Amino acid sequence: MKLRHLLAAIVYGLIAYGIFSRNEPVSDSLLVLVSISFLFGIPFGVGYLMARGLQSEHAAVAAMSGWLPVMVAIGFLFATGFEGTICIVMALPFILAGAAAGGLFAHLRARAEARDRRLEMGAVLVLPFLLSPLERRLESPDRFAESVTTIEIAASPTRVWDEIAEVDTIRAEERGRALYTSIGFPPPLAATLDLPQEGGIRRASFGGGVLFTETITDWEPEQRIAFEIDPSFAEGEPALDPHVRIGGRYFDVLSGAYVIEPIDSARVRLVLTSRHRVSTRFNVYAGWWSERVMQSVQREILAVIKARAEDATRAPKARLRAATAARGLRESAEPRVANSFETGFSVVGDFPGRTDVYADSVVVLVRGGRIAWPRLGAGEVHDSTTASLAQPSGESWLAGRESRGLVFEHATVGDSAGLGPMLRFTVPREPGESLEGRWVIFTHHLTVPKTTDNPYGTAWAYTHAVLARR
Repeated sequence: MKLRHLLAAIVYGLIAYGIFSRNEPVSDSLLVLVSISFLFGIPFGVGYLMARGLQSEHAAVAAMSGWLPVMVAIGFLFATGFEGTICIVMALPFILAGAAAGGLFAHLRARAEARDRRLEMGAVLVLPFLLSPLERRLESPDRFAESVTTIEIAASPTRVWDEIAEVDTIRAEERGRALYTSIGFPPPLAATLDLPQEGGIRRASFGGGVLFTETITDWEPEQRIAFEIDPSFAEGEPALDPHVRIGGRYFDVLSGAYVIEPIDSARVRLVLTSRHRVSTRFNVYAGWWSERVMQSVQREILAVIKARAEDATRAPKARLRAATAARGLRESAEPRVANSFETGFSVVGDFPGRTDVYADSVVVLVRGGRIAWPRLGAGEVHDSTTASLAQPSGESWLAGRESRGLVFEHATVGDSAGLGPMLRFTVPREPGESLEGRWVIFTHHLTVPKTTDNPYGTAWAYTHAVLARR
């Protein structure tokens, strides 16, 4: 083996990595790492360069010779932090296969004319860069799958519900050895719940600054909790490997659900289901990995819940149980359709949903609502929607307290927008405050071109829903 061939193979692989990874975050970049052109084509060239310097007559030796520069390059990328364990483990079979194929091809072509071999080497080394833009034009198909994990727990549905609706901080000693942690996937840390009901927000935090914001879509105390998942990452954190980033181009976790199935008076079966997506040129392989990782994560979460639910020394979570009992305070709201006001702008809203009344707030859940503003023109934008409680008859609608935060924002000049799949408006309420004669008011904030009569360029429209008397 000639040292220059080893160095040439390593340098070629690293330069190719730098070129392919340069624009990786850009969705329309022509050269991407997660592609057959890179994962197989570049290692093919590495193996080809390495095998050209061998003196061995054995095909197997030539095929495996490419593994040496490949592993040196991977070791460098890992040591310098350019690649993480999870991405290396998943990509390694493609890389090793490509390097072996390149080495074997060089061995079979060893007796070719020198001129032909020079042209051949140029083609081998350049072809992945030419094929990648063509491959990029093919849409990566979406592959959706569900991971279902179950465990039996010697505890009542009430005890298990305490441990799944909210998850206290998971200590390191509560975790065991698992596939997902060994390849660099972040461990679950805790889950908090701001409102124990449908429409509530459950925030599940993982290591590495990963946060799943989970909007509850189904809430049946001691039976079932389901949620839609929106992943986010702490600023400045690496957020896993960019090529397997949750919520990114190639992988996402979409929804989850816990279901408690009673077995007898002292045992239940807990089922955890998650739905996820992979979008690559090799979805069968990528889907197999995503299933293994999700199953591993879910098994550990269920093991923690089991140990905690079966621990008789753990105190019950009074807040969750009080909130469950408070569901009897629910009062329905009848959706109404809004219309225009004196400035001539029209906003029509359809707000199917319900209103839940609590001691300190009124919570309005909107499911799949839609608003339309057919009279908006160029430069006129619907900015946001908030909610408030109208004052009793004879007082201004604007006198009501607004919902906390900006819960909906839309900046498109189009003529309609959806309010779904679920939005939650939380309007503050004084303890014991009577709701008789009150309305829930949706305020649509619009921005329009500034004029002499309208120097700030803003306008408002209203949609209201009747709140049932207490």
